[in-house]
Amino acid sequence: YKAVVHERRNDLILSATGRLERVVNLVRVSLRIRDGENKLRELRLVSESLGDGGRGGRNMPLAITLNLPEAGKWKEALEQCFEHKLRLPARVQRASFQMHMETYKYMEEYSKSERFPGLMTTYKSHNIVINIKDRQGGGAR
Repeated sequence: YKAVVHERRNDLILSATGRLERVVNLVRVSLRIRDGENKLRELRLVSESLGDGGRGGRNMPLAITLNLPEAGKWKEALEQCFEHKLRLPARVQRASFQMHMETYKYMEEYSKSERFPGLMTTYKSHNIVINIKDRQGGGAR
């Protein structure tokens, strides 16, 4: 209810067969940097807060759920997420991040919901690689 009505982060639809289904719009980011030994490192989510106060285990790239008005504006939503969650102003992001648009992929995946048993979900994801620039101004390669 909260994700659908208040936060508008999910959409519930009736499928062609008359079944209730969920639609989730996401941005998945491979946020990468080279360490002191020139090894490429990626920021990954290892856990997430659940609605009941618990924590769920994960090992996946950074992802944000878009609310419905943001669904067509994923770049702007990503910038706002970094600004609010990581406290990185847009000007710092532009100076520090290199977004590789040639890696952009839009995907739709249809599967059973992990959170809501019995509810089929379509995950509509914008996938992108962002490198954190090194101190000399180049990006991680």
